[in-house]
Amino acid sequence: MQYDGKAPPYFRGDASDKYSVDEWEELMDVYLKKKGVPLAEHHQEITSKLMGKARDIVKITLRNNPSLKPHENPKAIISILKQHFSEMLYSSMPLADFYCTVPVTGENAVEYWIRLNKAVDVADECLKREGRRVEEPSREVTRMFVKHCPDPSLAAVLKFKSADKWTASEIQERLDDYQAEMKAQSLTKPRRLPVKPVTAHAQTTTPDDVATTSCPIVPPARAEVMAMPPTQFDGNSMQALVRLLDRALSQNSQAAVRGQHLSDPVQRRPCRTLRSDEDPEQLYVNACTAVPEGVTVVMQNTQKIQPFSELFYAPVIVNSQFQLKGMLDSGSMACTFSEVAEQKMQEENILSESKPIETQVVLIGCGGKQTKPKCAYEVELQVYGVKCVVPVLVVPGQHDDLILGTNVLKHIMHQMKNSDEYWRLISNGSPQSSPECAQFLDVMASVSRWRGEETPSKVGTVKLTQAVTVLARQEHLVWGRLPSNVPMSLGSTVVVEPTSSKSMPGNIMVGRVVTPLWGDRWIPMKITNLSDKPITLKRNCKLADVSPCLAAEDFEVFQSFSHAEKVAQEKQPTTDHRSTDLKQRLHDVGLSQVDMGSWSASHTAKEQLVQLLENYNDVFSKHALDCGKAEGFVHRIRLTDDRPFRLPYRRVPPAHYQKLRQVLTEMEEQGIIRNVTS
Repeated sequence: MQYDGKAPPYFRGDASDKYSVDEWEELMDVYLKKKGVPLAEHHQEITSKLMGKARDIVKITLRNNPSLKPHENPKAIISILKQHFSEMLYSSMPLADFYCTVPVTGENAVEYWIRLNKAVDVADECLKREGRRVEEPSREVTRMFVKHCPDPSLAAVLKFKSADKWTASEIQERLDDYQAEMKAQSLTKPRRLPVKPVTAHAQTTTPDDVATTSCPIVPPARAEVMAMPPTQFDGNSMQALVRLLDRALSQNSQAAVRGQHLSDPVQRRPCRTLRSDEDPEQLYVNACTAVPEGVTVVMQNTQKIQPFSELFYAPVIVNSQFQLKGMLDSGSMACTFSEVAEQKMQEENILSESKPIETQVVLIGCGGKQTKPKCAYEVELQVYGVKCVVPVLVVPGQHDDLILGTNVLKHIMHQMKNSDEYWRLISNGSPQSSPECAQFLDVMASVSRWRGEETPSKVGTVKLTQAVTVLARQEHLVWGRLPSNVPMSLGSTVVVEPTSSKSMPGNIMVGRVVTPLWGDRWIPMKITNLSDKPITLKRNCKLADVSPCLAAEDFEVFQSFSHAEKVAQEKQPTTDHRSTDLKQRLHDVGLSQVDMGSWSASHTAKEQLVQLLENYNDVFSKHALDCGKAEGFVHRIRLTDDRPFRLPYRRVPPAHYQKLRQVLTEMEEQGIIRNVTS
């Protein structure tokens, strides 16, 4: 069969070329591979597609440098073309050029990342001509990007770890999120209005009672009023939490416009805090169009307030006498005091005598920093009306006075779940609430709550995409898929339960599973076959219903309730029971098929043989799917060949389809094979 594909165009090396030399190289490689040209004839095909200046330069260079040998290395011709016609500069100091690649004016983070990768490719290609290479090019690109990131917000994120600890894949993930955020902002950004020229104005600021800053921003004259009334709840243990959430929700609603005309050039205007979805530039344009002639609008200190400023801090009463500001940290396992807080409470005689730490405790903080606590106190803490006695560690160098760990947070959430107000607050969360408030509710509910205007009572029913055979009296992990027309909330926690459909097959038990909702609509299910024979579940079989999960709680684990019992020492087994004991030992390691009756050896020799079989039982196959694993070496399987050949497909008879699916499913469950991810 002859190749009927289109050949690449001629390359002349002037302005008439439609493709660059790099693009022309890719077209040529695809053409040679599909046509099946031998390697020894590549240089003839390449030179036949050259014309004009490009052909003359290649011809003269090959004639004056016989050591290139293009019939053995056809890439030498491409190297000559790149050296003369490439857009990239190939210098004698490629590494120096790469390390001088810094951001230019107006270049964003993604553009700088692409330019760095191109620069390291050029440096590597230049070093190849000298017989060298760039060691770990991805690592060098990552270091340069972390050091010279042009975006301030992204650079602040990258400063949390040193440049050596970042990987190229992690940088790519951050850039993908950054690109998506920039695209969303560009789509939601309103159209810029013409700015009215003004001349002079001076104004001062007055403090405001709620969420004020020092930025004198004039609110627009036609702004909508979106005031959210605070919600009142009852209950002593919930008042503090609800009041804090109401404050967070009210801060997100837009303040009412105090519509006083700007006739006085020195009129005082209150300072207001912008919402996260408000554009300061658009507010400035609206203010300029609303003011009269001769008035100048000035915006100062336009900076973004850091989130979680008050929402994740709660007042904590220590020993019913002293109040501290405690940070709710779901990433900490223990409660800790700072040395400053310890000194204040010692001066007030709040703390009792400290207890030495008998075991060695090491605390690992943000960025992997390790520290050791100085001592420990056993104190009574009161948070949101809930009292508990907790051992608290004193950590040198801690900035916050008190950090509340999960040992206290879980107890508080457990107590709050006994209140009806807690469930009303969790289930009726406002869809217009801020991300900080939603994240706080997720922490209090121990799940990722449903994102959307309305929480559905049921997401959908999971169906099988192919037939599955479950073995008798065994539990299997089976993946099903939701229909395409069901509501979705990516990342939200859902509960998988047995379906209420009448088409549910018999002798099948579906276990309850709490899992995130993935974007591809695949749902894991725990399937158990209760019968004594295998059961085949047909395609499109309905097995489970998926519902949103409002809250979850871990089971309490009671410790220090176990006790040891003394068992009377049994007598040594007699000679009649020795063979039975040896058979039992072989049965315990899965070698019950070994026939000891045919051994013509003494009992001592049999014991030694059984001991060897126990020590090296992993070299014997226990069942049909028991495969070994070699970690000392790795096989290399070539997926392409210079001269490929084609063999007829070995078709599987339709009668063997079910058996093949069963074997593949069993091999996947045993971890022998896995799905292709490429």
